Formats: sequence, structure tokens, C-alpha cells
Amino acid sequence: MPNGNLEKWLHPKSNSETLTLAQMICIASDVASALEYLHDGCGNPIIHCDVKPSNILLDHAMTAHVSDLGIAEFFVHATEKSKNSTSLSGLRGSIGYIAPEYGMGGRASTAGDVYSFGVLLLEMLTGKRPTDEIFKEGLSLPSFVNEAFPERIMEIVYSAILRQESEVESEQPADHRNIRCMIQLIKVALLCTVELPKHRIKMRQVAAEIAYIWEVFSNDPW
Repeated sequence: MPNGNLEKWLHPKSNSETLTLAQMICIASDVASALEYLHDGCGNPIIHCDVKPSNILLDHAMTAHVSDLGIAEFFVHATEKSKNSTSLSGLRGSIGYIAPEYGMGGRASTAGDVYSFGVLLLEMLTGKRPTDEIFKEGLSLPSFVNEAFPERIMEIVYSAILRQESEVESEQPADHRNIRCMIQLIKVALLCTVELPKHRIKMRQVAAEIAYIWEVFSNDPW
């Protein structure tokens, strides 16, 4: 892809151009829509099993494409017990993005993809990898953000977002619209990363929420 993968943009090796908030919302919407299609638009749902920045490819228009379905799982519908999941033949996914139930021998499910997407979204908004050194001894990227939400959220949002948006607004502080949109995106991410899979938001709801956030962002000048 002309613009490489999302990993390159979130964690550049040099002081190259970073993503704007508008680009982040669009990329999040693209990824959510792709996962919604895999989960709900393919007849038998498909579980990606490895949602992470390096598997999100960006074309010339910065449209995001979900890649690497090599370990994807199809749902098995043979019994009621397996209707919403399928057995794992081993731990699937990448450290930091794997749903907690997978680490305890849980079954692959669309809820696992939802969790991974939530981590991805938090990484985009905070600039922190879920494998960073600070995330140890029970502290994860989702719990780190959850502890700061909502009172201290501006302290952990990726500083480059605030700096860019401030520059766009003629060097004024980031406007209320941008702050509202960032808070709403973080809310969605936290709903995705709830500990128990049965309590997580569905991907179709995620896609709808992010589409609404984009509508607010693009149509509300102030």
C-alpha cells in the first residue's frame, strides 16, 4: 500500500508527519466497518484474531484496509454451545492486543476482535503501545486510560493530536468539538475493552458510533 501500515504512522522512526484527528477518526471508521463486515456480512461470521496497527494498511487516500486474515477463524454453528465461538488450537493474536479471555484458554469470538480494536483505538489516541514498559503488574493500556477517564483524559491524549488541532485553529487551544470527539472515541474504546466479553459492545454498534462521531466532527465547525 502507498502509505504503508498504521504502525508506521503511530510510531514513526523519525520526526515525520503524524496523523491528524480527522485521519484517526476516518481510519477507525474504516477498520470498524471492515470488522463489522467480517462479523456480520459474510454469512458465517469470520473472526480476524489479530487486529493490530501493522495489519492495517493505508492506501494513497489514507483509507484503511484490514489485512492478514491468515489466522482468521470461522464461527462454527453446529451446536448452540458453539454458536458464538469456536475452539482455539492455541493462543491467537499479538501480545497486548489479545483479549484477556484468550489467555485463560477462552474460545475465539467476535468479542475478541472487538477488544483488540478497542486497544488499537486507544493506541491511536494516546500514542502508547499496549506493550510499553509502563504496562506491567496488572496495568494495561485500557486500565491506564480507564483510570484517567474522564477527569484527566487530556493528560494522556497523544500530545501531537492536541498540537496539530491547535495549529489548525490559528494557534488557539483545541476547540470543544475536538475534545468532545476524542472523549467519545475513548468511550467507545473503553466499551470495547470491558473485561468480560459478554459485556462488550458489538462491532456493528462500534461502527455506528464512530460514524456518528465523524458526522459531528465534520459538520460542527466549532
